[in-house]
Amino acid sequence: MENVHMWLTFAVITFTIVAYAVERWSIEGVSLAALVSLLAIFSLVPQDLANPVTATDLLKGFANPALITVLALLVIGQALFNTDALERPAELLSDIGGSNARRTIIVLLIAAGATSAFLNNTPVVVMFIPIIASLAAQRNFSASAALMPLSYVGILGGMTTMIGSSTNLLVAGVAQRYDYELGFFDFTIPGLLMAGVGLLFVVLVM
Repeated sequence: MENVHMWLTFAVITFTIVAYAVERWSIEGVSLAALVSLLAIFSLVPQDLANPVTATDLLKGFANPALITVLALLVIGQALFNTDALERPAELLSDIGGSNARRTIIVLLIAAGATSAFLNNTPVVVMFIPIIASLAAQRNFSASAALMPLSYVGILGGMTTMIGSSTNLLVAGVAQRYDYELGFFDFTIPGLLMAGVGLLFVVLVM
């Protein structure tokens, strides 16, 4: 019985992933159901009667600074996307790329990677998808050839700073609990090395 909570938690996670994949119910509804299920499990069947896991313990993760930072970056990214704030910069990048489709894609990928260092990489990829699709229609090349590299470059660029990737933010949060402060650019040198190698590989296989 000592592992029952672990298996019940795994069961909730499994059913949540399946529900997301099926897409029959809204993401919000599935997420809320998963949260309520975990609250019910640990409230109705306490793991430790002496030190029970309370609703406060389960919910305090939502106050994690790393999570709030990620959400704030998503809001900023969505605002840039909805207001077409990157439309003019994209046109300038297109001009730099010239008439050569491959060179234009490379310029856009470098720009996406650099942007991902200062915004969460997910909204950056979302912002660059319509830009690449539009250029593909204008320059008569396949957009699919650039969309997968865009995703990889966004991830690689996000690894270069603390806020570029939610993983880096979570690592910094865990380190802070052990009285170790990670700076904004502490990830930059190894991140740039990996991003450079990744970008070179992407360019070679395009």
